[in-house]
Order: sequence, then structure tokens, then C-alpha cells
Amino acid sequence: IPTKKVNRKIFVVGDLHGEWRQLNSLIAKHRPEKVLQVGDFGWWPKFHNTTMLHSGVYRSDLMFPGGFRKEMPWKQFSLRTGDAVMHFCPGNHEDWEDLDMHATSDNPTPVELFKNVIYMPRCSVLKLEDGRNALFLGGGHSVDKNERIPGYDWFPNELITQRDIQNLPDMKIDIVISHVCPTEFKYDFNSKLKYNQYNGTNYDPSCDALSVVLNKYNPSLWFFGHYHIFYTAMFKNTRWFCLNKVGESGWWTYLPD
Repeated sequence: IPTKKVNRKIFVVGDLHGEWRQLNSLIAKHRPEKVLQVGDFGWWPKFHNTTMLHSGVYRSDLMFPGGFRKEMPWKQFSLRTGDAVMHFCPGNHEDWEDLDMHATSDNPTPVELFKNVIYMPRCSVLKLEDGRNALFLGGGHSVDKNERIPGYDWFPNELITQRDIQNLPDMKIDIVISHVCPTEFKYDFNSKLKYNQYNGTNYDPSCDALSVVLNKYNPSLWFFGHYHIFYTAMFKNTRWFCLNKVGESGWWTYLPD
């Protein structure tokens, strides 16, 4: 982290895709008080206790030597946070139909989905103990939506909408947690994606929506995931971090002070 001080009680983690094992180990080892997560959390409650491998849950831990995959029931609720509280931002690979039944940006109240696991709907704000406000604004474009089934493992309400932007809070925002990033940030790391599915013609209107958020709040910190790389840079007064997916280099960091 290119900063002098960090808060070792608060972690920020990248895409999880429902793979809890490494996060459970990280939490057990370091015992943070809070974990902030940048989307593609892996909220698929309808697939709990099933062997639906195409649900968006990338269960690489089930790959055995020789390339054989053994289908075992997936446990939606086996995330073990201990005393830490997880605040997750939804990504594009989530059950948006279920999440929207819990909360939307029209009433952006955080919801505890199971013990110490908090869903942060779009436009919700978490006030940290040091007084900083963290805005959560999840969602983004699924580049693999043509390989998915609408209403089953893909949902059109994955995109940030004009209504979400109208529901943004009128307050000082110091930190933004999103899944994709403002268009301005992509100029810095787009060359890193030239062999990546997220580059090229995959236009994401959610990035344009987040540009409005950037201009409205000018936050000091911004964290996002989605692109499956680690990268950090400055844009004007905002230090931003693109976190990698779970298990890859740069998939988690301490929160800078």
C-alpha cells in the first residue's frame, strides 16, 4: 500500500465468488473488526446445498488431480467471520432478484443476511469509527451474460441506474466501495486488460454512472474489483485500488488511514 498508515482492524477484500475458504483463513489469522468487500461476493441463496456449478460460484477447490471435478453440495452460509463484521457490496454475479427483495437504493438500509454478514445496498453508507463515511454502490455489466439464464443466474438489474444516482445521499463521502470503477480510472489500467475479457467492446454504463459519483464526492479513497487484477493509482485527489479476485496476488488490503 503506498501510504504511511493503515488501519489493521479493517480489511478490504476483492471478488470472492462464493469461495469462503481463503477468506475464513485470513479472518482467523488476522482477526479484523470489519471486512469491506467490493462485489461478486457470491450471494446465491437459491443454490445452497446444491451442486449447481454454473451458478456463478467458481469452486476451484473441488478440482481434483487429473482434472476430475467432484460435485459436492455448496454451502452458501459457511462463511465464518468470527467477531468481524462483513459489509459486502453486490457485484454483477449475484442473485439480484433476491437482494432487491431485501433493500434497494430507494431505502438503502444495510441488511444482516446471516450472522455478521451485512448486505450494503446501493447508496448505503457505513460510518467508520474514525468518522469517515464509506458509500457502497454495487453492480456492473456481466460480460458473460450470454452464457447465463435470465432470472436464474443473470439479472438485468445488475446495472447501476439513473434512479440509483438520484438516490445518492447528500453528505460528505470519504470512501467509495463499488464493484466496477468510474470511466476515468480505466484509462490508467486499460492496457493491462488487453488480453482480458473486460477490455475492448464491453461497454459498461455503470462506469459512466460511477463517474457522476466521483465528480459529486471527490472521495479520498476508492476500492473496486471485477477486473481480476491488482492495480492502484491516483486520479486528482482520489487514491484508488483495483483489487484482485480471491487467492490471487493483491486480493486484499488494509484500509489506509
